[in-house]
Amino acid sequence: MKGVIIAVLALLVIGGGGAGAYFFLQPKDANAETVAEAEKPKDKSQVAYVEMDPFILSVVGKSQAHQVISIAVALEVSDPLNVQKVEQKRPKLTDAFLTEMYGAFGKKAADQGGQVAIDMVRQKLKRITNDVMGEGVVDDVLMQMLNQHPV
Repeated sequence: MKGVIIAVLALLVIGGGGAGAYFFLQPKDANAETVAEAEKPKDKSQVAYVEMDPFILSVVGKSQAHQVISIAVALEVSDPLNVQKVEQKRPKLTDAFLTEMYGAFGKKAADQGGQVAIDMVRQKLKRITNDVMGEGVVDDVLMQMLNQHPV
């Protein structure tokens, strides 16, 4: 019985060593290099910031406006070729931002007890930006200003 256990353990050690050598010494996949390159941090020395025009939202209650919210954002773009794409679609982005934010504040989805939920607004703006521009064109949406005034 002892001999069987030793033989099984020896086979496991030899099999594990063989499998490790096979995977370790196998040539790298060309696709793996492409994936690794895509995961490298982007060169931040060429980052551009596209300033969007501030937009102002009147938040309407049951019968009248009860507050005004002003929002200004900048879009972080690391690829110089994408800056021109963002500039070309700036009117479409502004339209999408306004439409989504009016909807969010109209449903009180972006309102936390009278205060604007900044993180939620930023996440919505990032999603809208990716929807309009496509994934990877804009790296980040940066909040530059958010003012909330009761009327």
